[in-house]
Amino acid sequence: MGRYNSEKVKALIKALFMSEGMSEEDAHITADSLIDANLCGRDSHGILRTVIYIDRLRHGGTKPSAQPVLISETPTTAIIDGNDAMGLVSAFRASALCRKKALESGMAYVLVRNGGHYGAGGYWAEMIGQDDLFTINISNTEPLVVPYGGKEIALGTNPVAIWAPGSKYKALWYDVATSTVAQGKLYDYKYRHKLLGPGWAVDADGIETTDPERALHLTSFGAHKGYGIAVMIEAMTACLAGTAIGAGINSLALAPDKTNNVSYSFFAMRIDAFRDTVAFRNDVDNLIDYLHSIPAAPGCKVMYPGEMEFANRARNLETGIDVPDDLRDKLLELAMQNGIEAAEDYFSL
Repeated sequence: MGRYNSEKVKALIKALFMSEGMSEEDAHITADSLIDANLCGRDSHGILRTVIYIDRLRHGGTKPSAQPVLISETPTTAIIDGNDAMGLVSAFRASALCRKKALESGMAYVLVRNGGHYGAGGYWAEMIGQDDLFTINISNTEPLVVPYGGKEIALGTNPVAIWAPGSKYKALWYDVATSTVAQGKLYDYKYRHKLLGPGWAVDADGIETTDPERALHLTSFGAHKGYGIAVMIEAMTACLAGTAIGAGINSLALAPDKTNNVSYSFFAMRIDAFRDTVAFRNDVDNLIDYLHSIPAAPGCKVMYPGEMEFANRARNLETGIDVPDDLRDKLLELAMQNGIEAAEDYFSL
């Protein structure tokens, strides 16, 4: 494990995607989203995804120069086709459109169909949630999770991210999968040679395992509760967009030659459509102060959603991000294959 300057590592990630045929702008969008996940401590959605994304670019499941296409729109809604573009690029375009429509009309809902993996939902929530916007985004994914009461996988990790701006505190910032942990957590623990937590995953026989090499399927958080939320996210993305659900979605990692065809949606509303924005932000601060006032259990601290991520980002911008040696070596191998010179220089403080 080493700690490395995030801007230097981001430059390498950007160079890798450009060497695979992506434009400088799209490579920057992709690299910035990935590195921000590492800065915030969301390593499961950070630069380790580069390996999978590049595999998809090389096998044709993702097209390096493809761009998402606007299918239809109203003043407050839009549907975008991912068009085999990098999922993070589709998410960026959809987020920007959602933010624009919400600012103009007070509220907006933008859907992406036939998309690729959109990374950490919290990144898009923060991007949209500027200028006094309250925002929510959701996504379905390929089947990875055993439904409550079932013995085979049916739905994805189907994450949700929410941003509510504060004043003294930047925001309430919630970003979770509806599975006990995200699929990327398994990838991260493999690179780190760490055991999984109890109840996170099961093996091919449906037996709970903490071995990241044996883990095959994930579990829903809160049993029927996480499962129910995942089902409703499926309805609000794929069913509303009229595209693939469940088993009709191709695997991100195991089918790199096929369109991932997931769906995601972005919702935003102007706070001043409901009340004074300063008063709202102050009430968010009051809510956080109230949570902080709750006595903590021994050895614990009561934190608000996003507090850990904001603290991680501030610290890691100063001290660098952790990159497991196995992941660093894999990225250097990709750089060598693509003729990127002196790639080792990107891994330094």
